[in-house]
Amino acid sequence: MSNVSLKKTSAVIAIAVIGVVAILVISGVNSENSEIQIENENFSLYSNQTYAHQIINQCKEDVHCSINSLQTLTKLENESTVLGIFSDLVTEYESKYPCHEIGHHLGMWLNAYVGDEQDALILAQQQCGGSIFHGVIQNHLQIQKFKNISISEINIHELCSKFIEDSSFIYRWQCLHGLGHGLADIYDYDVQSAVIRCDEFESNLEQISCSKGMFMQNAVHWAETNTGDFDDNDLFYPCNAVPIKYAPPCYHYHISYMALKTGGINVQVDDAFDLCDKISPEEMIRFCYYGMGREMESLTTDDWEKALKLCQEGDKEELYPFCIEGMLMTMVNGNSDPARGFSFCKSLPMEYKSTCYTGLGKWILLLSPDYNHQENLCSMAENKNYYDVCINAKTDSLKLL
Repeated sequence: MSNVSLKKTSAVIAIAVIGVVAILVISGVNSENSEIQIENENFSLYSNQTYAHQIINQCKEDVHCSINSLQTLTKLENESTVLGIFSDLVTEYESKYPCHEIGHHLGMWLNAYVGDEQDALILAQQQCGGSIFHGVIQNHLQIQKFKNISISEINIHELCSKFIEDSSFIYRWQCLHGLGHGLADIYDYDVQSAVIRCDEFESNLEQISCSKGMFMQNAVHWAETNTGDFDDNDLFYPCNAVPIKYAPPCYHYHISYMALKTGGINVQVDDAFDLCDKISPEEMIRFCYYGMGREMESLTTDDWEKALKLCQEGDKEELYPFCIEGMLMTMVNGNSDPARGFSFCKSLPMEYKSTCYTGLGKWILLLSPDYNHQENLCSMAENKNYYDVCINAKTDSLKLL
């Protein structure tokens, strides 16, 4: 299949998956300041702005509208201009909205437009929690299935290693996480069959990243469609049925499903913690607390006192550090600058600081394989003691990150 044909096929799949509904008309195609009119019952002509500003101001969080806008621009502008607009749009989204799910769809579009997953991965950035990478890989796997390649024969092992060799580097981590999202898709949310594919990776860190993407996609799919691999008669399924090494990343995301089933975390935080406390075996409860930290990070709005109080809503005081670390990892996952995480760690009471700085150290190991860079980042710690904690963090034998 030619590259042009692949682009067309990819674009059709990307748009079909996202479900584009808006109709976009653009005039003055040779100017980045051209006016855009989105013809929809809720939209009308508005003032001169750059394309990225116009798209986000009109579309806001409606990703269908944004994708359709980008798709129309591909007919009117050259590739370099379109990719520049795409980059600006991602940056706009990151600054104005929680954009992880939006980023998935934008990544799908990017892969469809570029027509080659390796080129698309190179263009992706560590923005919106790395979700541009995730969407690129999701779209790639969807295309393979669309081409009637047997899902058991789709080669996943080399997909991310061709992009970046170091398994600890953040871009490889994000690529593998996206692969997990894609596996959930192509296996039609058969978690037991999909997660076994993560065994094809050798390192524990790679397996964790792959499985986290798959479990996250399963939870997101339920939130969006009320379907996925769940059991109405067993609140803890599938986490209590997957191989034990994959239970920690499963429970990390499963609290999203459990909380939604029982009213939502925003309704009553302590009720959500109570669900965690019912998990068996007991050693898995900590990973649910970790997931609670991830869930509640969006409620903090950089109010670190509030962040700590949220994690202290649980009954198991000995597990508060896991909630704090889960919250920290969500904070720093947005981009390649862990400064926000250091601010959080500095604000914490003494008993939680080492946990927090250890978490930062693990993340910094992902951000760069270069030791000098790791040293520079860990030097943001408040004193020599916590610098040492940060720089000596290890990712060996992790069960969750």
